[in-house]
Amino acid sequence: MSPIEPAAEAAVPRVNSIVELLEADNPTLLAELRARYPGQADMLRKGLVLGVARPLDASIHIYCDLCREGLSAGERQLSVLLHELPRRLTRAKKLRLLSGLAASLTSAGVMSAVFSGFPMLAKIASVIAFAAAAANLLAHYSETPVAGGHGSLADSLDELVRIEGQLRDARARLSVAEQGGRETCRQLALVVNDLAARIRRRQLFSGIG
Repeated sequence: MSPIEPAAEAAVPRVNSIVELLEADNPTLLAELRARYPGQADMLRKGLVLGVARPLDASIHIYCDLCREGLSAGERQLSVLLHELPRRLTRAKKLRLLSGLAASLTSAGVMSAVFSGFPMLAKIASVIAFAAAAANLLAHYSETPVAGGHGSLADSLDELVRIEGQLRDARARLSVAEQGGRETCRQLALVVNDLAARIRRRQLFSGIG
């Protein structure tokens, strides 16, 4: 059974983040949606349209389609992030361990004292110290957002785990909405758009997508 759009819902919900996520995930699919709804070019255009919100004459079905495809794109992109970010954090942890070991060897003048009569070995010790400092910098780079922002990639990973649960919840709510439940696809689009925006932020901060 197709959901019926309540006449009271006149405000136009934002779906710009869903559109942006779809463009990053599958531009072909977004083009198909534009072909399916030729009268909604503004809604399906990347970015925000300036101006005062007006009563919407679009079918509720476009919101159901955007929610469905937006959730699928979100699940795919979230899977990529959840695969890549732990790998980066693991590499950073290994770099920190190696840099810590190397720094310990070259600290407190231990290497200088041992190799005081061997200039070449003293130079090697200096190289090891430099490598330790460089490894520590690389570890810090791996743990922090590529595009700046607050927090670390570990913080991003925590949020992505929360988003994963919220995507499952939105998927269940969409199934009910498509069957004519109390919550409509238009209302749910606000939730999906917020999830899409959060996933895109994490993609940009981590340099993925």
